[in-house]
Amino acid sequence: AMGSPLGPVLADIFLGFMEHYCLRSAIQNSCLSYHRFVDDCFASFNSIEDATSFLDILNSVHNSLTFTLEVEDEGSLAFLDVNVSRDSSGNAITSVHRKPTWSGLYLHFYSFVPISYKRGLVRTLFDRARKICSPNFLNEEFRIITDALLSNGYPKKFIEKYSLNTCNILL
Repeated sequence: AMGSPLGPVLADIFLGFMEHYCLRSAIQNSCLSYHRFVDDCFASFNSIEDATSFLDILNSVHNSLTFTLEVEDEGSLAFLDVNVSRDSSGNAITSVHRKPTWSGLYLHFYSFVPISYKRGLVRTLFDRARKICSPNFLNEEFRIITDALLSNGYPKKFIEKYSLNTCNILL
């Protein structure tokens, strides 16, 4: 069960086993690319028909597995907290994905918690942006993070210091 602390580990082991022993040829023959994180898979195909056929194969491998299919919408698809889209030449570009319900609410700077939590939040948000965003989205992401932190009471100097002195932060 995914609610158990062992859930993600067991899911990763089980799906790794299934990929290796039951799905290897289907992945190699059907997918242009295939990636998995625990129980979330990201694959690309030549057509929707190829994707649907692969989905049927996935769902037939074990009766405890049920996969669903999400297709790109207007050239974009969210996977975990990454938005994957294509540029004009068809190359994948990435940015941070936020659900429509995202409010920008984080730990308020004046909350009664250790300062290390606040430093960690700033560092984590900027590090995530650096790891996820394609270069053309990075400045905008830094601006979004900075605006959200400012609205949560973080001083500008604190943000600058703990964002690891990232270049091109537009405040």
